[in-house]
Amino acid sequence: MKKSKLVGIVCVIAMLAGLLAAGCAGEAPPTEGLPEVKTLKIGMIESLNWPIGTDAVHVIELDVERTNADGGLLIGGERYKLELIADDNKMDLGLSKTVAEKQIFQDKVKFIVGDGWCDSYFDLAEENGVVVAATPITPEIYDPKYHPCTDKG
Repeated sequence: MKKSKLVGIVCVIAMLAGLLAAGCAGEAPPTEGLPEVKTLKIGMIESLNWPIGTDAVHVIELDVERTNADGGLLIGGERYKLELIADDNKMDLGLSKTVAEKQIFQDKVKFIVGDGWCDSYFDLAEENGVVVAATPITPEIYDPKYHPCTDKG
């Protein structure tokens, strides 16, 4: 595995862990006067046939448990508990897309944390309003036509 891919995966995991930690820092959000707790589903598509993939899932599972134990996240005056849906892509682009389709259409996730096999489902996620935090492995994703600030004219 290239060092840059490994660094990218570690950065994605650290980013999500930081976001979860920021949401549960300090005291638990107040519960009085708020509607009942909703569920925010987060998908995770990883290669579970190697240690970095399984470790990544375990780290995020721990953050989700801690966030939920602290009362969840308070977003726009509404309380959310987190639900992590982790699936194995076995380092296969075709399986990655199949798993993403399952998470988007069946599981109804709003966010996907992925590994380097995410190229196959970026378009699908974007079309369906699902935010993806992942590090692609193919250089085509860096083409300027995919950059949100590029004038596509």
